[in-house]
Amino acid sequence: MNLKSSRIRSVNYSKSTETLIIDFIKGGVYKYFSVPETVYNGILKSSSPGNYFDTFIKTKYKYKKG
Repeated sequence: MNLKSSRIRSVNYSKSTETLIIDFIKGGVYKYFSVPETVYNGILKSSSPGNYFDTFIKTKYKYKKG
């Protein structure tokens, strides 16, 4: 899903694997693992997805680039 953000182009989520995929405008695509669906819904509803990412995702979940 596309977001209105200066940092994040889009986010996608796999409920079955709890994987959050974030496509950054600068920096590429990252996969975050074991992310609850509530966190995905939170970034979708946030007025500032970049700040939401920094606070609730960035240092909280294991990730892989690509």
